[in-house]
Amino acid sequence: MISSPSLSSLAEWWAAKINGQTITDLTHPIQESVEELWVLSDGVQLPLLKLLLEQIPHRVERWIHTDGTPVIPLDWINRHE
Repeated sequence: MISSPSLSSLAEWWAAKINGQTITDLTHPIQESVEELWVLSDGVQLPLLKLLLEQIPHRVERWIHTDGTPVIPLDWINRHE
């Protein structure tokens, strides 16, 4: 799970509930592909989320928005197709 910095506590709680892990930075690059990557976003710090997404090999991306309207830049949509 990755998240906007303001949601890091919620991300850690959720990761613990699903036996997952949170990734807050890439000081140790991830070599193996992650099957499912959850992205918890409030629309803040999208450049940081984009950087993490680009550096974490993953198959499925699931976004959860805490704001009523999702904020995903158009160039991110369908980038895995």
